Amino acid sequence: MNKEQTFQQFLTAQSVQVDIYNYIINLFITVLLAYILQRLFVKYSNTKSNKGYFANNFVLLALTTMLIITIVKSSLALSLGLIGALSIVRFRAPIKEPEELVYLFLTIGIGLGMGANQKVVTIIALSIIVMFVVIKNINKKRSVDRGLFMTISSKNSLDFDLVNEALNKYCTSIVLQRYDSSITRTEMCFIVEFNDHSCIAKCRTHLGLLDNSLSVSMLDYQGYYAA
Repeated sequence: MNKEQTFQQFLTAQSVQVDIYNYIINLFITVLLAYILQRLFVKYSNTKSNKGYFANNFVLLALTTMLIITIVKSSLALSLGLIGALSIVRFRAPIKEPEELVYLFLTIGIGLGMGANQKVVTIIALSIIVMFVVIKNINKKRSVDRGLFMTISSKNSLDFDLVNEALNKYCTSIVLQRYDSSITRTEMCFIVEFNDHSCIAKCRTHLGLLDNSLSVSMLDYQGYYAA
């Protein structure tokens, strides 16, 4: 019985009062660092998903992680309770590419560092990561970010050379991603880069002359465009 009381007293004695002023400062720093990481992801990542939509979760995820760590570190009892909570709560995100997972870990790392009140270490680490990514991409041509993912579909058999000729007339860059053809259906996927915005409509009109059943869809990192 005495041992049980001693253990309960030990758990109670581990409770630490959180410095509200310092916590508020850490909150603002967390928001700033997570926002910087969000802009870095949108500008420099090579993922094919909607980058803006995915990156909008970074700030909230960093703040949530910081809140959990701040509360848990103040009490051993809460730390033990968190272990039980994690056994029944599962966080699952539809990660399509490894790069997205890396940025999620970086976001959680910001929350962990600030929740543990490690301001200097967290800021220095993120600064080095940002510089590394910027330097790595500064001289790299990023046609994928400026381009569109174009899918051309038809219920008939399309001549690839005619489609390629039409695209070359209006695009500065064309990269074939997939080509499926049969008697009843043809589908081509490209990464294209147009000369200017007016060329999009002109290209669509030109492609429409090849086949009346032809449909064109274009996907960028900010949204969806269909013609």
